[in-house]
Amino acid sequence: MKLVPNKPRGLSGFWRPEVGEVIEGVLTEAWETDYGPNVTIKLTAPCVIEHKDFDTGQAEAVDAKVGDLVGVNVRPGLRGLEQYVGHKVRIEYLGKKPEQIGGRQVEMHAYDTDILEKVASPAPRGRAPRAGQASPASPASPASPGSQAKTDDDIPF
Repeated sequence: MKLVPNKPRGLSGFWRPEVGEVIEGVLTEAWETDYGPNVTIKLTAPCVIEHKDFDTGQAEAVDAKVGDLVGVNVRPGLRGLEQYVGHKVRIEYLGKKPEQIGGRQVEMHAYDTDILEKVASPAPRGRAPRAGQASPASPASPASPGSQAKTDDDIPF
């Protein structure tokens, strides 16, 4: 099976909803293709997705299960979704709705999107610091005289 350029490995397929269909899960990453922005959602509820064999061009609807990774194209009705990596989301497809754009009537895909809660931090970019090294984001500061480093035994819980 060929992969779409820049498509993350491990995707079960893409969400291509009918009116009223919902996708729920944790937004795990945002990524770009030549066709625009996309996000990956790790499902917390089953849904129907499209699985496409890029060798044959054949696509079929399949039932995705909890834990599957599913791609979602960030259409104009979902713009800004990519900033919520690490959040649980619920998206319902409402169908095409007429909108006035630049003085003309245009049919646009419409969604009801709920950003439910932050459940994970995005994966750090680059290499993690080695043991004993300060993180580039938080440089080590010299200890004040008479201070001691806290150990797990010093934490009251």
